[in-house]
Amino acid sequence: TELAVRKYLELKLDRARDIDSRSLYPRLMKDRALAAPIDRRPQELAAAAILYEKIYRETTDSFPGINAATLFLLAGNIERAARIGQRVLSSLERVQPPKKGESLYWYWATITEAQLVAGDIGAAASAAKNAISASKCDFAMLASTGRQLALIAKARGFDISWIDGFRPRPVIHYTGHRIAPPGVIARFPATAEHRVKEMIREHLGRLK
Repeated sequence: TELAVRKYLELKLDRARDIDSRSLYPRLMKDRALAAPIDRRPQELAAAAILYEKIYRETTDSFPGINAATLFLLAGNIERAARIGQRVLSSLERVQPPKKGESLYWYWATITEAQLVAGDIGAAASAAKNAISASKCDFAMLASTGRQLALIAKARGFDISWIDGFRPRPVIHYTGHRIAPPGVIARFPATAEHRVKEMIREHLGRLK
């Protein structure tokens, strides 16, 4: 993170006008805050939230807006978080959802986050289903959202089991003995193939 902050300033991205470049700095400040000691974390989260809020006020873009809301919540300023979150939610609900692609995913993911910031876990879970469906199994997007939702849920004391759909899928590395030819005595006899196949199927099912 510290290297990224130095590069951000060296490359003069702080002078850029596009939202992505401008939002990257508070994103780095967020990472720094989450890694800070507990006693300093609220202050640093609030500082990152203020940076996001400034961009939101100047652009009305929902991305810096929802990040400002979430970080104010994590910093303990629930009232300010709810106020910004509601503005973001109202602006999204006034427009038609994008028809497909990443834009549709982020539309529903942002609504999910805003509803969770507001404390409406039922509405958040409902919007989350739409987000997961729109993701088309893009696990990088899902994992990014899931991390954010888990932080909010923990801060609000909510159950987070419904966030499981956003979690990255397990990755396994497998190696094993080759099946021996029929009639040959070996560690993996041909007669065991069907039983092992079913065991693997059951195990993969448990891992989802």
